[in-house]
Parts: sequence; structure tokens; C-alpha cells
Amino acid sequence: MPGGFHMTPPSRAASMRESEMMQGWTITKPSVQGKGGVVSAQNRHAAEAGAAVLERGGNAVDAAVVTTLVLSVVEPWLSGIGGGGFMLRADGRTGAVEGLDFGVEAPHSLDPADYPIVGENDGDWFNWPAVRDNRNIEGGYSICTPGTIAGLSEALERHGTLSWAEALAPAIEWAERGLELDWFACFAIANEQASLWRCPVTAALFLPDGRVLQVGSPGNPRYAPMPAKARLLRRLAEAGARDFYEGEVAGQILADLEGSGCRLSPADLAQYRATWVESIGLSHAGWDIRAMPGLSGGPSFLDALSRFKALRPKAGTAPDAHDAAAFARAIREAYRHRLGTLGHAGDPDADCTTHVSVVDASGTMVSLTNTLLSRFGARVMG
Repeated sequence: MPGGFHMTPPSRAASMRESEMMQGWTITKPSVQGKGGVVSAQNRHAAEAGAAVLERGGNAVDAAVVTTLVLSVVEPWLSGIGGGGFMLRADGRTGAVEGLDFGVEAPHSLDPADYPIVGENDGDWFNWPAVRDNRNIEGGYSICTPGTIAGLSEALERHGTLSWAEALAPAIEWAERGLELDWFACFAIANEQASLWRCPVTAALFLPDGRVLQVGSPGNPRYAPMPAKARLLRRLAEAGARDFYEGEVAGQILADLEGSGCRLSPADLAQYRATWVESIGLSHAGWDIRAMPGLSGGPSFLDALSRFKALRPKAGTAPDAHDAAAFARAIREAYRHRLGTLGHAGDPDADCTTHVSVVDASGTMVSLTNTLLSRFGARVMG
């Protein structure tokens, strides 16, 4: 055989044993056709909820908000109402692009001394230095002021046609039904089993009987209902989004976090506001590329693209191996700058996650990113 290898055919018994151990996987991304526009999201249930809004005559912001709220239930890893995010909206008639910043904010009384460095890196996706007890990425010490509810409600108020209660209705329905325990949900839960086990509430929801559920096992439920999440969303539908920051829900959040090490205060919640900002951009290969400013990936993406253009001035020629190396170098340098220098305390002029894209019948486009920063965020639930 080529390469000098010789393979002895396995016995029939060995072949049967191997076939019994093997599984065949066919992974697809289903699509549903309808009228009124296009919705793209990681989870089909959330995308279908957004597409239904468009089919009923809603606009791109309506659909993006509904999709994101449903994602907080059906995709509780990387996204949720305890996190934050960004939204870009490009008007289909005028072409104007504006951004909405609803990123998380550190508590004002946060003390850096609470996060002593104990190693070179913690193995997390961001490759940050290791902090004692992983306080910067899980548990009460890692919790910031959430921006998602403020951001979604602000987006609806300026550009939506749905009421806040109408936008919440599909997410409430899904919370009552529960997280669908398909193969990917069980995979995500299994990856974080050790962290989820530390909080009794997360353990009860995601690890019933102290184990990760397996798809297709006899007796295993298809859905994991979220009654507490449903109650919270119903309260927000009745009392309004600001209740999350100044009302009954805010009080519940602070009570649940008491004694956890979290520095979040009533003032942190009450003072939080989502902010409309001007988008940033550049022209590349005949395209006008727009991005979010500030602590998003937007500035780093534009930085990497600018670095690549400097490394490869011959626009229009077919890409080759040198171009691939230039891409890698540009991205590496841009993200070294981002992770090493950018932050709330840095120069504002210098400056694991889910994504939703929507285009409505008018041509208006919405790009919305919602994140918990780490899988399952702080791994804390109340």
C-alpha cells in the first residue's frame, strides 16, 4: 500500500464488535420558508419564533428581540438575560447604520484585590492569567451588571412595533415547556458538568439525579422546564423591563447573590442604561463594512482588516499561501492588542456568544450579539 503500510483485514467477530460501538451522525441545519424576511440563529426554535414575527408584519428589530429572548431559554450557554451584547441596525430606506451598546458593566465597588493572580493562564477561551478559584469567570465574584434586558427593551422602544409583553410571550412559552434536551444541549451541559454542579439550582435543572442526561435513553425527559425563568419573564411582561433594574426582580437578584462575593449593588442596577452609538467602519474590496465601537469585536475586526490590507496591497489578485499567512498575522496582532490593552479603564478612543441576523421586507438589517462571556456565564442561578 502507499507509504509502506500493510493492513490485515479484521476478523468477522471483531468487525461486528466495532460496528456495534460506532454511531453514524448526520448533522443538518434545517430551514423553514416563509414570508416577510430572513432570520438566522444557532437554534431553530428561536429562529422560527423570529420568522413568525416577520410573517405577521413585524420588522427586523421585533424579530431580533423575540429571537434573542427565546435563545435565552433554548440556548442557555453563551447567551441569556443575565448577560449583555450589541446590536447594529441598518435602515433599509436610508442606509443609516446605528449601534446599541448593552454590554455588561463591572460593579462600581469591585476590588481588584479580590482577584489574585495564581498562574500564567487558566485554559479559558480568552487565555487570561489564572485567578484564584476562577473568580473572574465563575461564581458570584464574576457577575457584572447585566445589559440584555435594558438593550432589548430599548431597541423595541426606538424601532419596534411589538409591545414588550408581546415580545416576551414566545420566550415565556418556551420557558414553561423547557430546554429541549437534544444532543447538542446534552453535549454543552456535559462540558460544564463540574462547574454546574457547584450551584444547587443549576445542578437541579441541568443535572437531575446528579448526572448528565443522555439523548435517547429510556425514561429521560425531552424537555427541562424552567418554571423560575417563566415566572421572571412573566413579571417583566407585567411590570416592564426596568423592574429588572429597579423593581421586584432587581430585589430578587440582589437577594439571591447575597453572600456570594458579588459586588453588585442596587445603584449598579438602577443606574444601568443601554446606549445608542455611532457605528464605525471602513471600505474594503468595494464593500462598506460597519461594526460596533467600544468593547466589542468590531474594532479588532477592522484593525485586523486594516493590517491585512497593509500586508497585501495587491487587491484583486487570487489569494495564495502568502495571503493565508498575512491573514493569520493580522488577526493574531489585532487580538493581541485587544486582549492586552482594551478595557473600560482604557482609552475609549483606542478602542462565546450567540449571534442573530435579520433582514425584513423593507430591507432593514439587524445584527445582534448576545453573550454570557463564558459557557453558562457565571454558572450561578437563583
